[in-house]
Amino acid sequence: MKSAKNPGKSVDVYWVLEKADIPKELKFVPDQKDDRHYFLTVTKKMTVDDLVKKLTWVADRMSIIRDATGAL
Repeated sequence: MKSAKNPGKSVDVYWVLEKADIPKELKFVPDQKDDRHYFLTVTKKMTVDDLVKKLTWVADRMSIIRDATGAL
């Protein structure tokens, strides 16, 4: 993504959660290769159906930053 106010330089855009209250069976862990990124991991054994429900719940609360111009 490029910004008109920052020509030629990339702008990092991230998915953001509306709130930090994810299901207790899920947890964010830092990427060992890049400490700027996190993985959403499963901390408890569950059925695929339960996992789908929990991931859908998380996805319903996510937003996309479409324009980071205000933050520059």
